[in-house]
Amino acid sequence: MSSVDPPSQVQDLTGQIWIADPIPVFSGNYSSVHLGYVKGFSSPIAIKIIKAIGDYDTVKRKLLREVTVWSTANHRNIYPFYGSANDRAFGPFGALISPWARNGDAGKLMSERGQNLIVAKRVELWKGVIDGVAYLHSLNRPIIHGDLKPTILGSQGYATLALRYSDVKI
Repeated sequence: MSSVDPPSQVQDLTGQIWIADPIPVFSGNYSSVHLGYVKGFSSPIAIKIIKAIGDYDTVKRKLLREVTVWSTANHRNIYPFYGSANDRAFGPFGALISPWARNGDAGKLMSERGQNLIVAKRVELWKGVIDGVAYLHSLNRPIIHGDLKPTILGSQGYATLALRYSDVKI
């Protein structure tokens, strides 16, 4: 079967992505994330490869929902989406491309420096999560983020929500 075709507004990065390390930086039940690059650019990217687990049509439907939602979200507290790539190396569902999270996520921050974070910084991180959720709920077709995992820290250190196909409901 061919890779999932994303909505027309999604940037097609097929043939422009390369994985820097074949060993994923993160691997979960439904996807793995690799460090990579877009040809011609020096900034690292996250390459999210969806695992072919479960019924093909069900995974395809959920993935298209994630791509549709993520590609139209535009808010400081929603992690940016660059596009998708359907190279054969990414399997039947292709890959979703976003910026590399140099700062890690809130779980990492709390485990490494949580004891030293002042209350104001903790409140600021939670405010970012709340602002992101409020944005999703305020859309004409509200989006429910079903499972808030450790939030990705944006390049400026503020909290951003990553949208995942397993927990986005329209």
